[in-house]
Amino acid sequence: MSKKLNTELKWPYCDLVDGRWNDYYKVDKNAPFYFKINDNATLMNSVREAIKKNQDFSFLFNHAETYINKLKDIRVWLKLDDQVIQMNVYDIYIGLMRHFRDSSFEDQLFNSNEISFVGPLGPFKHMTLVECLNSNVVGKFIFTHVLRNKIPARKLRVYTKGKILIQFGSDYDISEYIEIRQITDTGILFSSKNDILLNTLEKSEMIKFYICTESLSHFMTNDLSQAQAVDDFFYTNNELRYFYIKEDKVSKTLSYRSGEDNEIYFFCRYHDMLESDTSEIFRSFVQKMNMYFSALV
Repeated sequence: MSKKLNTELKWPYCDLVDGRWNDYYKVDKNAPFYFKINDNATLMNSVREAIKKNQDFSFLFNHAETYINKLKDIRVWLKLDDQVIQMNVYDIYIGLMRHFRDSSFEDQLFNSNEISFVGPLGPFKHMTLVECLNSNVVGKFIFTHVLRNKIPARKLRVYTKGKILIQFGSDYDISEYIEIRQITDTGILFSSKNDILLNTLEKSEMIKFYICTESLSHFMTNDLSQAQAVDDFFYTNNELRYFYIKEDKVSKTLSYRSGEDNEIYFFCRYHDMLESDTSEIFRSFVQKMNMYFSALV
């Protein structure tokens, strides 16, 4: 089936048939921008249309959904206080999807619990619910649920990488490096593996994010092409290149793998960025990328 479809379907459908549901694709070989198919509403709409037109392609996704639904048959017993709650692995994936959407169920997913896969009498093991999940299945779960409109599709999300400097504290006397991770239609996602940072930030009223936009502006004016690779694409030591944001406007969430890698996410919305043209430049980039994705399909 895979060989037949690959001769009939072009990207991205041929990659999906080959099982490459979670691949990252580079926008340009010298620029730090990547994307996945399920993180873009334009590409996902194209996949939906392909499913309607191609019976074998539709079968592929029905088969994936059948596999995911079988997760309901894998029972889990969770001991809380003096009671034991029976659930299934599918329930945990649903909880993770809701956490991605609105940061709910954080304590239930990430706190250590007594869990058994054998029965209500145990044996029980101390672990978090997210440790019951498989990264590859998480990818398929998200893909199929976005495809069937069970969870909303993101309009646009572009992955990126690079360090930037932030300053905070009563007199901005504390400095820390964090990573830029994603650019979306509503804001920018950063991350850190410094578990002390979260508590320290919460004692600050304002945070400065120092971020260079020169390389990004050049990339846009050059039709989303980078002549040569640039180290530290977003980093700057220019004291005038920053945006302010109120600490309580920064949305903080855990990665579902935080128990393994200690990563914490910080999301800054464009409309909360103060005294800077950073938001306008990144919004322009989003518009350019929307046109880029429209031209792909």
